[in-house]
Amino acid sequence: MRRTCRFLGGCCVLAMLLCMGCRQEAENDPSQDMSSMSLEITGITPAQDASSVGLTQSITLEFSEPVQWIEGMQGELVINPSVSGDLTLTEEGALVWSPSQGSSFAPSTSYKVSLATDVVEGTGGARLSAPFELFFTTAATASSLDRSTYRDETLAQESRVRAYANAEGLLDYELETTAPLLDGGPEGNTLTVSEVSSMPVLRSGNTIFDALFALSMQEVRDNRVSSISDGAFNYGQGVDCECFETGAKWNYVWTRDTAYAVDLGLGMIDPERAMNSLDFKLSPLKGGAESSLQIVQDTGTGGSWPVSTDRVV
Repeated sequence: MRRTCRFLGGCCVLAMLLCMGCRQEAENDPSQDMSSMSLEITGITPAQDASSVGLTQSITLEFSEPVQWIEGMQGELVINPSVSGDLTLTEEGALVWSPSQGSSFAPSTSYKVSLATDVVEGTGGARLSAPFELFFTTAATASSLDRSTYRDETLAQESRVRAYANAEGLLDYELETTAPLLDGGPEGNTLTVSEVSSMPVLRSGNTIFDALFALSMQEVRDNRVSSISDGAFNYGQGVDCECFETGAKWNYVWTRDTAYAVDLGLGMIDPERAMNSLDFKLSPLKGGAESSLQIVQDTGTGGSWPVSTDRVV
């Protein structure tokens, strides 16, 4: 019995050594590298032959093995008719194509997406088993592309948004809520917001979140003025300034509001107008030299000298 076990044990060791030798030989054999592997596409968005696809829909391809970025991959994915877009890779190794800012699919149009076989996996150069083709048709301009609902169970309030393609190939959002709104508007608690090609747009995968971003971009446009006025300044007469006024009911440029808004986003969206607004809040001391610029403090609580939240901000 002992001899049998000892003999089998010796065979096992010999087999292990042989296997290690085979593996080492395979690792050194170029014919056994990743180029002998083939990739399969295991997931597609939008689906094959889908209809009513959104005009700003991203195209996502998932593979049987994660792919890694290589120079020149941008030219491997072809969309016909041609649409300007950007190609990226997710951390999971999926390929994602998205329309460039200001670009979109044409409405009511059939598209063909082709991917060549030269897709690299790892460093070994695995290829697609066969060229890939995807066919889909986009939605008509006036059709609803998406709708989403958010419900606050505690307050028993519900907010809804519907997204439509607009004439620029971007989206219009119709927002509606059952929540009580301040100042009585908008009428029917419904508001329509439009994306425009001159402003950033967001595609987060959450329609309500994208709609709120579009609303913030519309309010940026609404707050742009060429003249500002307030009854407490300049005898109520307008002052020329390509600035941001503070809001519909706060028409002047206010120090704290402007400083916070510029820091939180306006400085990135419209840097020149944001700078003009901040510059407007600088003034020389009364009776002082023109070079002695000071930050103008707003009236009301928190704006009193010498303890001022205006200055802190």
